[in-house]
Amino acid sequence: PLYMCVEEAEQFIGSKGIDNDTLVIAYDDFKGPNASGVWHFFKSYGHNTVKIVDGGITQLKNAGVKKEVNVIPNAVALDEFSSPIDLDQNKKDICKKYNIDENEMLVCFVGRLGKEKSIDVLLEYWKKEFKSEEKIHLMIIGDGPFRKEFEELTKKLGIDNMVTFTGAIDHSQVPPYYAACDAYVTASLTEVYSISMLEAMASGLPVIQRLDPLNAGQIIDGVNGYKFNSSDEMAKYIRMIKNMSPQELKECKEKVASSVHEQGTDDLAKYMIELYGKIIQ
Repeated sequence: PLYMCVEEAEQFIGSKGIDNDTLVIAYDDFKGPNASGVWHFFKSYGHNTVKIVDGGITQLKNAGVKKEVNVIPNAVALDEFSSPIDLDQNKKDICKKYNIDENEMLVCFVGRLGKEKSIDVLLEYWKKEFKSEEKIHLMIIGDGPFRKEFEELTKKLGIDNMVTFTGAIDHSQVPPYYAACDAYVTASLTEVYSISMLEAMASGLPVIQRLDPLNAGQIIDGVNGYKFNSSDEMAKYIRMIKNMSPQELKECKEKVASSVHEQGTDDLAKYMIELYGKIIQ
């Protein structure tokens, strides 16, 4: 991906004679959001003349494709995120490690801290909507080239007492972090059936997702999370989850986890075997 190899991407782009005055047309054969990622990459570096040709299934059908089109989604190792754990003790341990009041609601984001993840938007929304006395804490799990910039923005906004950056966490150690939280939030508009969102849901966390038309199908409002268009909508859903009774929250998490029970790696393997079986018949 472009964001994971910026120097190589810049070298490749430059070798093609592309500068900020060049019209770039981004096209992806099947998913569309990949082209969206290209757009955000160029845009973040000041390139304002990028057009996207949506290559999603709808566009293929509009172009006259009559054959059945099958999408192979990402999958998640469900067992890793649904193993039995002492939730109370786990949260105490996580909160103690980062000096967070264990009575606070923990809302997390997990991912690479690149510009495309719109962590700056999330932080600005947090500043606008929440006060420290509400005891709602944002835990940003991961590392990346913009971590320092995001940490500095957090201090500038005066919300460093409500936001924790954990830094890089080995993937095998991430499940307890999900388990310590009550919700997952993302403002990113460059996701392609996000694996982090899948992992969060497998852990039972309702996902509060900034509406992205190119990834609108991953979250079903009221089933596995909610989509928001503004800071106040984001805050409304987070507060709604915070104000649930223990029983309501338990039932909510069970419903979220069940929404992805057929999206494990074994299920994906079976689906692909069936799909390839149809193709070779």
